[in-house]
Amino acid sequence: MEETLNKKSTIPDVEEFDSLTGRGAKGKINGNNYYIGNPRLFNELKVNINKDHVMQIEKLQGQGKTVMLLGTANEVLGMIAVADRPKENAKQAIQSLKEAGVKKVVMLTGDNRLTGEAIGKELGVDEVRAELLPEDKINAVKELQKQYGQVAMVGDGVNDAPALAQADVGIAMGVQGTDVALETADIALMQDNLDQLVYTLKLSKKTVSKIDQNIAISLAIVAFLVVTALIGVMPLTLGLIINEGSALIIIANAMFLRRYQWKKEGIRTKNNASDIPLTNVE
Repeated sequence: MEETLNKKSTIPDVEEFDSLTGRGAKGKINGNNYYIGNPRLFNELKVNINKDHVMQIEKLQGQGKTVMLLGTANEVLGMIAVADRPKENAKQAIQSLKEAGVKKVVMLTGDNRLTGEAIGKELGVDEVRAELLPEDKINAVKELQKQYGQVAMVGDGVNDAPALAQADVGIAMGVQGTDVALETADIALMQDNLDQLVYTLKLSKKTVSKIDQNIAISLAIVAFLVVTALIGVMPLTLGLIINEGSALIIIANAMFLRRYQWKKEGIRTKNNASDIPLTNVE
């Protein structure tokens, strides 16, 4: 765009623009149809991709770059290579998820296999499934659900939305996530910080543990009151005091979860949970 402005070139208007899900896009310029997208799109159009182009595409893909071709229904006019680099803490976050009990981390991507495997190897994921359309991601989630039971899906794009809906827990990255991904997901992380995944998992486990503890405490106190009342050794007033006091015990135990979580994770905070700097969670 900057180069176009520097040369004072005129950008032609695009008519009849259409997004081709999982493949690219097309539009009409000066009466001619042009396409931009992955090599799969041009293969479907039966465009002849010469050997030089094929070698260049494979070279760029081997470097972990995504290649987009630009052309017509008859020929390839050029190509654009982009590299969506992983976040700096992505590798550590994946390792932390495994340490927290996640059995398997699978990367589902619409990119070509060479690019997907290069990034997957860098991040240390267990499996890479590449060249997936939205429906392929749904099938992949279903397969993982049959194999492992509960599956969580993390995504931010339009192509991820169907898989987010299929997963037991859909997690959208809120800052850069599309509207459809945010609406479909069960959880939206409002910072593009993968450490929040680890924080969410640990907090969820500890919350469930506290729920189990509170249920056990409640049942134990009720059982004690019933038994002592039946054998006639529990005065009415004392029984009421113990019954009401049990609610305070349960509330205190739940509040302890909040204090324990902050100290356990080494999080410095002020007066409320909104001040927690999740970037410091390990």
